[in-house]
Amino acid sequence: MPQRARLKPRYEAQFSIKQLRAFVALSETLNFTAAAKRLHITQPSLSALVHQLERHACAPLFIRDSQKVKLSHHGEVFKAEAKRLQVHLDQTLALARHLALAQGEMRLRVGAPVVILPKALARLAAGFESERPGMMLEFRCVDSDEAMALLQRGEIDMAFVTECKAPEGVSLERLQSFKLSALIPQSHPLADKPAIRWDDLRRERLLLANRPERAREAIKHELHRYGVCVELYHDADDVMALLSLVELGFGLGLVSPWKRDLIENRPLVVRPFIDPVIELHLALALPRVAVAPLALAFKAYVQALS
Repeated sequence: MPQRARLKPRYEAQFSIKQLRAFVALSETLNFTAAAKRLHITQPSLSALVHQLERHACAPLFIRDSQKVKLSHHGEVFKAEAKRLQVHLDQTLALARHLALAQGEMRLRVGAPVVILPKALARLAAGFESERPGMMLEFRCVDSDEAMALLQRGEIDMAFVTECKAPEGVSLERLQSFKLSALIPQSHPLADKPAIRWDDLRRERLLLANRPERAREAIKHELHRYGVCVELYHDADDVMALLSLVELGFGLGLVSPWKRDLIENRPLVVRPFIDPVIELHLALALPRVAVAPLALAFKAYVQALS
């Protein structure tokens, strides 16, 4: 009796790191727009990467409809392993990068929001570099969410962040707290007051500059604790746009103390809030493993001056 031929299984090419990152981002956000923004790619590119990974997995990892995206049973099983694999991969890449630093590459890459880049970090950088001739300090202007993603991928060595929760593989050390202030045109009636009560703003349009949604919700939550209900708008793409909108009379801005340096030569004033005082926090973010020696040195330098 002739033997039946055994069919060899067919394997496609191994899945890529990009496909893995696309899956993890979408599994955590369950939103194509948010996941694509986190990875700094377009939504079609994200969809293509996820589809390619599903072909390799031979199973749908997500259930999609016109209203929402959710993980399938296969996706739920795959998610935990994919996250562990991504963390291990990021740690391995970070170790390789820091070995290169140890061999003589004197470069430190720092992420920070634009609100503290202009003068505060410039002074820190000048002092730190003067003590280490030959080193190169690179700054990237990013918000807190983007800084965390860059840290996880090993594309920066450390970051200054605000209103942020540490993701897997990243540690946070609080540097200082700061109080929210009001940014007001000089011609506005409230500009004559030395301090602003939140009740004064019930009829005002309040503008925020490029803050994550959870930061806005955190501010509203704090205000609601004190019985203050105001509407926060997220109309300004960046700090300079916020200054222009306030100057043109489109609303009043909610700002941190660092923005005082940016209003020079503008018809604007900054006034502190009272009743209640809302505090937010600035922290230093570092990878949990394979921290660059220069990052540790810069951290100690910043903490000594704080």
